[in-house]
Amino acid sequence: MNTFLKAAAAFSTVSSLTLWFLYFTLYWFRREKFAGAGRYFDEATLVVHHEQTGVLLLPAVVLSVIAVVLGRGLLKTRPGRIAGSRLEADAAQAADDSARG
Repeated sequence: MNTFLKAAAAFSTVSSLTLWFLYFTLYWFRREKFAGAGRYFDEATLVVHHEQTGVLLLPAVVLSVIAVVLGRGLLKTRPGRIAGSRLEADAAQAADDSARG
């Protein structure tokens, strides 16, 4: 199960980063230059860019959310390796020790 979570989290992370990269390189910098038909012709590179590439934002966001949720699931399965939870466990142990006297 842990291996599956690692693989799914890695796949989601790589896929979302790829889609974010494509979104910013293909759409973001040209978003104000599209004509009424949703096209922009870049004369320097002779490439026609389409406004539909902005749809890349949807799967990028979804895969980012999935990566975060799976990453949090991985962190919860290994609490001894997280500094924050180790500190909390040490504080709880110290409180128990002081209560016992």
